[in-house]
Amino acid sequence: MVTRIPGYVLTDHVVEVPLDHAAEHDGRTIEVFAREAVAVDHEHDDLPWLLFLQGGPGGKSPRPGTEDGWLKHATKSHRVLLLDQRGTGRSSPVGASQESATSPEEQADRLALFRADSIVADAELVRAHLGVERWSILGQSFGGFCALHYLSVAPHALREVLFTGGLPPVGRHVDDVYTLTYATMLERTRRYYRTYPGDRDRVRALHERADAGSLLVPDGEPVTSWRLRGVGSSLGMSDGADRLHHLLELDPDSPAFRHDLADALPFRARNPLYAVVHEASYVSDSNTSQQGRSNGCLALDPSIEANVVDRIHDGTLIYAAKSQLNTPVGRAACGDGVCDSSETEASCAADCSTW
Repeated sequence: MVTRIPGYVLTDHVVEVPLDHAAEHDGRTIEVFAREAVAVDHEHDDLPWLLFLQGGPGGKSPRPGTEDGWLKHATKSHRVLLLDQRGTGRSSPVGASQESATSPEEQADRLALFRADSIVADAELVRAHLGVERWSILGQSFGGFCALHYLSVAPHALREVLFTGGLPPVGRHVDDVYTLTYATMLERTRRYYRTYPGDRDRVRALHERADAGSLLVPDGEPVTSWRLRGVGSSLGMSDGADRLHHLLELDPDSPAFRHDLADALPFRARNPLYAVVHEASYVSDSNTSQQGRSNGCLALDPSIEANVVDRIHDGTLIYAAKSQLNTPVGRAACGDGVCDSSETEASCAADCSTW
């Protein structure tokens, strides 16, 4: 279907692809949607193709007319393909009622089919469908993870690869990533409270509400203290500190605050893939036992200076917490109170002793 809107000519494409590219003959298929966009003045030009790989995972591709920015310029020199990665946007959704996976194990097996390797395999089928010999790709955030995989498995299909803020930690343990990002998180949080010192008391009051069960979103669901800290993820954005302050200066009993808080919380139900696949995207397939210690995201913690034990040991992040952390896996540290898979009673009696 071709649609003309101010500035763009849009062509929709839907391609049927195997659910599992490693078992493409088992009969299970899904649909992948992509929207071709080109500037009106260049509709009939013989332009090179540019595939855009969205960040996330779990987010749909940009919609022309509402999220222009770079797209307005790119469509003057390229025929841009905005791919709704499998499970997102108008592609076959994750969590749809027709899915047959019911047990947690079956759901996990299915979700494993929505990672970068499958997204790239889908893109190759879309490229063949369009008859494109080679195209350029632009990977934003998680899209950069997909772009690097694309370079690894199908370099012949690529003219050039552009990365914006997304490179996976090739050959590095995921805890090395958290060691660096944890330190950055501390610095951003401290910078925030230097800029808006009055927000420390506001945040402290919100944590007290959360502990009392009275910090709510519009549907009445309570927001826990740990979940509240997640809104600090916006501090990773260039305008995140200002947006966060504009949220915190609202009356916490007002409808505006509750709605804006719900919008600011990460890992929301609208994009389930982000919640369940995001962290796994940092783990190398060569060591699938890695899982990192991401419990340490204390952004927006008002007592971050007083209570955080800012210490790094063997890639393990040590910090204080108001509530019990999830069981850490990944690099084991004898004495952390958890008998990890690499520890035994002989190597670490403190964690693994049965007496």
